[in-house]
Amino acid sequence: RRSSDLFGLCVLKNGTIVSGGGKDRKVILWDRDYQKIQENEIPEAFGPVRTIAEGKEDNIYIGTTRNSVLQGNLTGGFTLLVQGHTEELWGLATHPRMDQFFTCGQDKQVHLWSAATHQPLWSKEIGRA
Repeated sequence: RRSSDLFGLCVLKNGTIVSGGGKDRKVILWDRDYQKIQENEIPEAFGPVRTIAEGKEDNIYIGTTRNSVLQGNLTGGFTLLVQGHTEELWGLATHPRMDQFFTCGQDKQVHLWSAATHQPLWSKEIGRA
């Protein structure tokens, strides 16, 4: 049971679930029976978890409310990959085969990033629909 809000939820390929969000900045791994397996806290400087996406192997990407994308795992922790939005990060999605991911934010920007170089490959401003 979480003691804080829940913003991010990701079902991993192996059937386990990663949750995150709220002021506690915790990322929690749950087994298939919804029992807590492991927990990790994101450093305060990056802010609360907003979104979670599965990467290659055991990598997990975490998007935070302070415009950061972190990469890592629950065993070894998470490190800053990129900071690229001028306002709150809202969405994060990984490419299934390539070392790339998309982010979108309140700043109406969509970015395609290289996970290897930590640089944007493509950016687009999305106006109001």
